[in-house]
Amino acid sequence: MNSFLLVCIGGMIGTGARYLLSGGIHRLFETPFPIGTFFINILGSFLIGLFMEYALGRSYLSDSVRLMVAIGILGGFTTFSSFSYETIALVRAGNLPWAAFNLILTNFLCLVSTLGGMKLISFLK
Repeated sequence: MNSFLLVCIGGMIGTGARYLLSGGIHRLFETPFPIGTFFINILGSFLIGLFMEYALGRSYLSDSVRLMVAIGILGGFTTFSSFSYETIALVRAGNLPWAAFNLILTNFLCLVSTLGGMKLISFLK
């Protein structure tokens, strides 16, 4: 199957998963903080670290599968465009502490989560 089509299908899956999970999280927690996007970015960062570390050296995973998962599914799942917009919206609404909290903690925890996924798969090898 065409790699472009696989990436598009993966994006549809990832975007749908983000919509459902983020919406569910927002309904559970009433806060001005964008908790659904926050959680999705951390989880997506962990999953891409896990997947890419696992995929390295696995010849049975085709380039098309890697593209579908990493760019399609996880690219559609993570939400840095939403993160950026929501952070600016917090600033515009005068919620500077929440904006700063979102900016600093999201970036730090996403980097740590990516490394955590990579370390976990290295440990399991």
